[in-house]
Amino acid sequence: MKRALLVAVIALTPVAVFAQSAPDLIIHHARVFTGDPAHRFAEAVAIQGNKIVAVGTNAEITAMADDRTNRIDAGGRVVVPGFNDAHTHQGPRPEGFAVSGDQDAAWPLVSAALAGGADETPGDLWVYGSVSPKLLTDPAITAQLLDKVSQHRKVILSVWTGHGLVMSSEAMNALRIRDTAVDPAGGSFERDAKGHLTGKMSEYAVWTTERRLADSVSDADAIDQLKTYSEQALGFGITSIQNMSMQSLSRYEKVERHGPAPIRIRMIRLPMSETATRDTTEGATLPVSSRERPLSIISGTKWILDGTPIEQGAAVRQPYPGTTDKMGKLNFTPDELKVIMKEAFDSKEQTLLHIAGDRTAAAVFDAMRAAGPAEEWRKKRLRIEHGDGLHPDLIALAKEFGVVVVLNPTHVVAKPLFPKGPYMPARSLLKAGVPIAIGSDGPMNPGLNIQFITTMPGDASEAISREEALDAYTRGSAFAEFAENEKGTIAAGKLADLAVLSQDIFKVSTDELPDTKSVLTIVDGKIAYDGGVIRTHKDKPGMVPGV
Repeated sequence: MKRALLVAVIALTPVAVFAQSAPDLIIHHARVFTGDPAHRFAEAVAIQGNKIVAVGTNAEITAMADDRTNRIDAGGRVVVPGFNDAHTHQGPRPEGFAVSGDQDAAWPLVSAALAGGADETPGDLWVYGSVSPKLLTDPAITAQLLDKVSQHRKVILSVWTGHGLVMSSEAMNALRIRDTAVDPAGGSFERDAKGHLTGKMSEYAVWTTERRLADSVSDADAIDQLKTYSEQALGFGITSIQNMSMQSLSRYEKVERHGPAPIRIRMIRLPMSETATRDTTEGATLPVSSRERPLSIISGTKWILDGTPIEQGAAVRQPYPGTTDKMGKLNFTPDELKVIMKEAFDSKEQTLLHIAGDRTAAAVFDAMRAAGPAEEWRKKRLRIEHGDGLHPDLIALAKEFGVVVVLNPTHVVAKPLFPKGPYMPARSLLKAGVPIAIGSDGPMNPGLNIQFITTMPGDASEAISREEALDAYTRGSAFAEFAENEKGTIAAGKLADLAVLSQDIFKVSTDELPDTKSVLTIVDGKIAYDGGVIRTHKDKPGMVPGV
């Protein structure tokens, strides 16, 4: 009898309350997706300072308010933990003119667009374009041709995967890239028969060039571009990003100190080198956090180990479709890979690895086993970024070594270009117990990414549910940065980062998912974005708007 009574009392006990006084803000009459497996949905949430202090029913939460509490009636809207985009590349570029058109356009169309842009824009502006990898395989398309077509403008045509580009002579001159340039570790410059640069480059040669470009932007312009990006993110309900900027980390950290962004930023080291030796010291002396940038931290180091299936650069174990011998390649030799993995094992920092191909993943797991035991690796949460080609044998190894896989749903469009077999195996990873997170690495729209990962065009068997996708975008992304005790769910004691959505993402049609926006985004307990849809109220105790 006593046991039965005790169980009944526990069942009736309200959700844990951390508040010592009335909350500063409450959101009520909502459908709160907590992300907490033990308490999946609630009706209301209370915030005090920068923390969530209670989650529960409308009656429980509104009873906590007093005349100083800001009350927000969500009108039945869905409230979610702030989206945490686990893979972004925000960074500045000099002002320029973007050549519009189809990314897969043939050279005549690209050439016409360049010529037109050169005629219509000031001569000191950069000219940017996003092109098909096929253009970079055409030996006729070189810096000299771009010079001629663009009337000697600063032109950069980037493959839309970000793993290759061709630039004009004026662009190379502006960035001080000479014929004497050395192939950087993990990348290469193309040269003609006489040893002159053709303007084409791949992998780390691309990113060292992009770094020079980003670092040429003034602090003021870099701050403005970060602010614009942050405002766009807040409009989608994104409250955290895990960013691998093309800026040098010292510049990026300076920009964030001088113009702190209104979203949480994990600044991830992306080491570059302009020599044949990797630079392992980037950001070593920078503090993890600072009062001058209260919402940002520096942690983790990323290495890019192969290309993508778009340009057939991801290292795979079977030839690419339509070929007999094209299997991509690793950016580093097997011996270099062993060194990278030993560094990862010895480091106190988390290591993130761009791995698209299954051959790359297999090589990494071999190097991990050689570097140290699986039980020690599991403590490190090594991250695989993309993980497109994780076959069943590799998923088992990911589970064994405690790997976290960060998926990029819009990349599913590359599936037809990949060798036969699994591609972006979201369902299989979850089934095997491998933690997943979602990072955009492209369009930042969470609704769009949820649409792709819950439908998986080309292989619906790997689709996951909308709740699972939300978990991956919030709780999963927090776990992927060792922050699951601070954020990722709406629970008492967690950081008050959340978003009120414009539509019910659990009920709208698949086609409507990309239309999802935030109507109110809260970061660190403060309203960071207000779409003007919801009214806030400060009423007398007991007065609950909308009841």
